[in-house]
Amino acid sequence: MKRKTKPKSSIKIKEKDLPVSLIIQREFQRFTLLHQKIQTKKFKRPTTYAAHENILLPHAEIEEKIFFKKIVLYPEAIPFLFTLEGCPKRLFLYLLLYKEDRQGEFIFNSSVIEHFRQFCELYPPVYNQATVKQAMKHLRAQNIILNCKKGLNIINPLITGGNNEKDRIRLIGEYNFQLLQRGLDTYRNFYPRIY
Repeated sequence: MKRKTKPKSSIKIKEKDLPVSLIIQREFQRFTLLHQKIQTKKFKRPTTYAAHENILLPHAEIEEKIFFKKIVLYPEAIPFLFTLEGCPKRLFLYLLLYKEDRQGEFIFNSSVIEHFRQFCELYPPVYNQATVKQAMKHLRAQNIILNCKKGLNIINPLITGGNNEKDRIRLIGEYNFQLLQRGLDTYRNFYPRIY
């Protein structure tokens, strides 16, 4: 007696037939992997199915790649980020992915601005340097980012940062201390500003 074998998914999608959204996603992944060491995992994802003996089986597959990097946003982040639009929103998301170090600290200088502008080429519009600097000022005015010293910034620990609850509480204390050192109000400069 012959065993029935399940048909293999033999149809491969040609590069020229890929949807634009997938091409953009792959460009994003290439750009990210060029500038950051992130673990990835490849797997095959069915894109169409065909009936075989009344069972739907994958008919065509595409090779996908996913990143293994967590970006933690705490629930308190929502009021801070809900009203962000345009360049400030995009800059913040870029900083989360490429620059933030799990303690919320990152360097912001002309090379970071240039790298962000290169990133924006994947997802236009591309902003000029003055617009990016203005976006950073907006993030600071919204209490999302605090400038600790020239070039060194910290993301508000109500939004992200820390490896666990204890670490996050420590970061909140350090952030509060930074506010006090600058003579800033620990209420007005800690919580979201809704205009």
